[in-house]
Amino acid sequence: MARRAAISFKKIAPRIVGILGMYRPARIQRFEIRGNFPTTDIQEHGNQELAGIVYDIPDYTVTLSAFDVSHKIFAALTGTDPEAYPTAGVSINALDTVDIIGDVKDESVMDYVKSMYIRKARPQSIRMAYTVEGQATEEYTFAASTRQLFTHDVVVDVLSAASSPQIASETPEILKNGNYCISVILDGTYLTEVAAAPATGEYAVSGTDVSFAGSGTTLMVTYKAAPAGTAWTWISDTTIPPAISGKDVPITISAIDTSTDTSIPRVQSVNISANLRADAIREQGNSEIVGYETQVPEVTGDITVLDTDQALLALFSTGSYTSTDTEFRSCELLDDYNLALKVELRDPSTPCSSTSSIVVKTIYVEDIQLTGESYVSNVGNNVNHTFNFRSSAGNLLVFSGEYSAV
Repeated sequence: MARRAAISFKKIAPRIVGILGMYRPARIQRFEIRGNFPTTDIQEHGNQELAGIVYDIPDYTVTLSAFDVSHKIFAALTGTDPEAYPTAGVSINALDTVDIIGDVKDESVMDYVKSMYIRKARPQSIRMAYTVEGQATEEYTFAASTRQLFTHDVVVDVLSAASSPQIASETPEILKNGNYCISVILDGTYLTEVAAAPATGEYAVSGTDVSFAGSGTTLMVTYKAAPAGTAWTWISDTTIPPAISGKDVPITISAIDTSTDTSIPRVQSVNISANLRADAIREQGNSEIVGYETQVPEVTGDITVLDTDQALLALFSTGSYTSTDTEFRSCELLDDYNLALKVELRDPSTPCSSTSSIVVKTIYVEDIQLTGESYVSNVGNNVNHTFNFRSSAGNLLVFSGEYSAV
């Protein structure tokens, strides 16, 4: 059989295995898995060469970059039902550990040829970018310590956790580590495989039966198998926009204590980053990361506008967009005026009525305070004024549709 020439981007599709189920995200623009194998050179007296090298636990980084067109990816990563999404929004603090699978299509038939599996991938950071000339984007970065590649299919069963045992749709094949399942997740908690009689936090596999202790809502079971038929399907989600450009992304700043929105004119770009500060936990005698402990997130960003008047500077200096002040000092930018940044993503399917089109998603950054500014003029270009900010609350909320005050 001739070796295929290459693998096109259209023939690789990621899957997210989270608390509630499996989601194959749409509008992915970049899917990347990078592995680093930390090594230490061992030297010794009386030896002109290295005695050898020793390895530490591998570091894997997974990146999912997509056009920002809906709340669905964020919902999958927070274990939230996208069809029953909370009207009060969901905080970045709800982001949780997931498994990520990259399926590669066979060259000619509608089936997988291989799958890359990243287990216990913990979100480390988010970056959202909105520009006047480009498409809205969102990017998620994950950390993990293991990667498996399978040439048989990876099956994901979403089962009820009301009773034990549950029956897998296919017969799991034994893995090199002696387990029958890659992951078994009970309502967001990873279970450990045992031979029989599972206790709390454990499961056992016998044929297609998956037994576990206790009960819950959802049991996610992933395993390697060789099912009959073909499993590949093309990604197609017509319920969300193809992409959303800058003309459909209005930016406003609101005073938290009055809920008064101020539309910002001449915005050229908005960048929002969230460092989730998920620290890897290790232990003696364990060749894998035990888990991750999150600290208070760091939410930062910047807003760049064309300089036209002093209105935005007045807002950041006095808390009022219509201030009558005739002098603005840099020290005034350090005050906390309880301002919140709101980014709305509007459905571009009604281009003749952009002011009334449907809001499909809102990003809300609580209590922004400035950390710097830059005023730039270059020959041949317009003058730009950039304001750097951070959230003093360390929080960011994602809404399905319009922002709803909580």
